[in-house]
Amino acid sequence: MDPDTNPNGPGDEMSPPRLEPLKAGAQIILLAENQLWKFGRGSANHVVLDDARISRYHAMIQHAGPGEYVLIDVGSRNGCFVNGSRVTVPARLRDGDRVAFAEQEFLFHCPAEEEELANPDTATENPDSTRVLYSLQTITVLVIDICDFTGLAKKLGESAIASAVGAWVGRSGEILASRGSRFQKYIGDAIMAIWVHEDQAGNSEVLLRVLDALDGIAQVTAGLEGKMGLSEPVRIGAGLSTGAASLGNLGSSAAADFTALGDTVNRAFRLESASRGVESEVLLEPETFRLIAELGAAGEGCRKHEVELKGYEGKHACYGLTFAELSALLAPMRRED
Repeated sequence: MDPDTNPNGPGDEMSPPRLEPLKAGAQIILLAENQLWKFGRGSANHVVLDDARISRYHAMIQHAGPGEYVLIDVGSRNGCFVNGSRVTVPARLRDGDRVAFAEQEFLFHCPAEEEELANPDTATENPDSTRVLYSLQTITVLVIDICDFTGLAKKLGESAIASAVGAWVGRSGEILASRGSRFQKYIGDAIMAIWVHEDQAGNSEVLLRVLDALDGIAQVTAGLEGKMGLSEPVRIGAGLSTGAASLGNLGSSAAADFTALGDTVNRAFRLESASRGVESEVLLEPETFRLIAELGAAGEGCRKHEVELKGYEGKHACYGLTFAELSALLAPMRRED
């Protein structure tokens, strides 16, 4: 498409992100006003693609933070592609990427989007220099990963694993957003989600939403075995950590990335990895456990562990439970909206 035909103008950084069709005469798709856009042949989608090669529910694009958009194949038959490569795990979109749903091709355009959380004077005019815009917040980090993803990919093949895992990630993203997650990142087959606490000491009510999201994702995972045609259940592990972290944009001025930095984030990833070596599928930091225990009987089902975390010296105290125990723990605490 000729940039001059763009009604927003090629240099208008205030225009929303959009998909510009490479087929002449087709409509530009603006990615505005939502956090999530569903694409498919069915009328319930945000964007209806009238093409027999498009699945009823084909794909979704999620706004995962300022300037960050992720394409997820939610189980399509004919696939999604970014720059010619099939999407098997969530793919971050960058300005200028060619996106295809089956054979319908688009050019993704994302103007610069900045969210200066603190001290805008730290920004620089040099596009090649490093930009660090951040604020210190109390957060809870949830990291979830599919166990033995490589083994599953070998058993199922590229097309099947893309369909199954894409559907799992898509549904998980919806659950996280509905439970108040500030933003999510997709790292291969792993998901990192962050909740921001309004007060510095943390808030147990936030943890209730986190646990409810994790329970929902565990239930979605339990249904993957039949969809994949496997003889064994698909397993996931999870790590939860609460504490201070720096939230903001990190990177060059041309490609700033909204992220969270700090020991709180690192521990969540390490706890998820450590869950493979104990009888608990979910591992919690002591501070996370403390906030959960404030909910009343919520802490009674957790057992204490001493685990080794990569990059940390000595044993690390944490608390753990299985997904079945998590579901039982939440049952009496759930309240109707």
